[in-house]
Amino acid sequence: MKPRLHYAKAAPGVYEAMDALDQYLQGCGLEESLLHLARLRASQINGYEGVRPHFSEKELCALTLAVAAINAWNRLSISARLVPGVY
Repeated sequence: MKPRLHYAKAAPGVYEAMDALDQYLQGCGLEESLLHLARLRASQINGYEGVRPHFSEKELCALTLAVAAINAWNRLSISARLVPGVY
């Protein structure tokens, strides 16, 4: 199967940012099995193909990182019970 997109070529900064995030997670103290389970489940529920024809490879890299970033910020805010607008 041919990859849909080569992040390292299309937008190296995106790949490097995600790699840094993954490196942090490897040393954060969570069990590897828990990290694997979380990644597996998230992969099962996320779709992709619908937006593919509308963006360049570089735009898809940036868009994917933007979605991942807001998802991460939202999860951090929810777990900390932050009040919207009070940061």
